[in-house]
Amino acid sequence: MCRFTGRPRRVRRKVRSIARIRRRATRGQRRRTWTESSDVCEEDYYRNVVQDIYGDNAAQSIRSGRVPPPEEYPEATVLFLDVVDFSKSCMAKTSTEVAGWIGGVADVVEAMLGLYALRKVEMRGDCYIVVAGSNVVQGDMGYTQVTRMVAFAGDVLRRTFLLGTEIRVGIATGPVTITYMGPSFRPTLCAYGDAVNVAGRMEQSGMPRKVHMSRRSAEKLCQERQLEWGVRRPPLHATTMKGGDVMTTAWFDWQNDDFLILPESPEPPGLLASLLSWLPFRRAAPAAPTPAAASDAGPQPDAPHHDPASESGAAARAG
Repeated sequence: MCRFTGRPRRVRRKVRSIARIRRRATRGQRRRTWTESSDVCEEDYYRNVVQDIYGDNAAQSIRSGRVPPPEEYPEATVLFLDVVDFSKSCMAKTSTEVAGWIGGVADVVEAMLGLYALRKVEMRGDCYIVVAGSNVVQGDMGYTQVTRMVAFAGDVLRRTFLLGTEIRVGIATGPVTITYMGPSFRPTLCAYGDAVNVAGRMEQSGMPRKVHMSRRSAEKLCQERQLEWGVRRPPLHATTMKGGDVMTTAWFDWQNDDFLILPESPEPPGLLASLLSWLPFRRAAPAAPTPAAASDAGPQPDAPHHDPASESGAAARAG
């Protein structure tokens, strides 16, 4: 018998073993519960990340192990954003400095994407491709796509200029197709279509700190801001694009929140005239004097006058 409890020792040992088993079971249950909760948190986090990147419909396909089908949009707005003189700046910086520099620009762009409910499709080095009007991001409505895109471009230009970086921006509106390529668990987005090609050309022929827009984007912006601006047409300009083509485009000044009116540039000379101007044997013909130039030159001395009659008389007298 135990002198303290009055029970047999074997009974006391059994009670202790039962209590020990219960404590172990409780610890195992707690550990199992914590593991299950952590798994649930990781699954929720993965689901939210996939949904933010690809959208609801595409996220369901990716979670199921399938590549999402292509997405076609009859009218969407595409923005190309590129850093001015990126290659020259990289030559004067180390790789660590370039990574920090582009990382700062990417932080600005990513922060503005969520603010204006835009969708990032691709990022190639210093170039961003952003799409509005796909209705994948919450708040991405089609009737405000150009307005939000222009406001996004203005904020990015202002913030990057404070960082000492100049940006070129090109915007175009038209049909867009977004496809998914690569493995099913992490596909890559690629954008194709007429709006993508035109937006790229707008950016290539653009100016630093200015928004270069296609004609369709400018007209749609006037429609979206009709209550604010009234009925108006955007000022259009004939712009020579990279490659020699001439397109009708518009320029937007984000500082004044209005279109920019540029002075009309003279028509460039033709190809034949440009080639002839470089020929070494081509000389300009002397210009004929005008009556005004002749009068300004003053009276000229008269040339000597020869009279045949007087000359014959003089010869007779001499004979």
